[in-house]
Amino acid sequence: DAVRRRNYFPPGFALGFPVPVIGAITKIDHPDADAGNAIRLLRQSLPEADIVLTSSATGEGIAALRDKLQSLIHQPKKHK
Repeated sequence: DAVRRRNYFPPGFALGFPVPVIGAITKIDHPDADAGNAIRLLRQSLPEADIVLTSSATGEGIAALRDKLQSLIHQPKKHK
């Protein structure tokens, strides 16, 4: 979230998943929020993922996150 000051995921965390990954930063409405720092920290673990800034209190970013999730659900499956 945008208030935390440390990363809880190891570097390259998302690279271990065989599916697309989306990062969601929450609490961007909090008075102590630092969205830039949150993006920097999350980018260490999700180097190529889309990152969406959200606030459940104000609703900001929720529609964008929903749209990104729906686009992943409706992607054609890739066969190996």
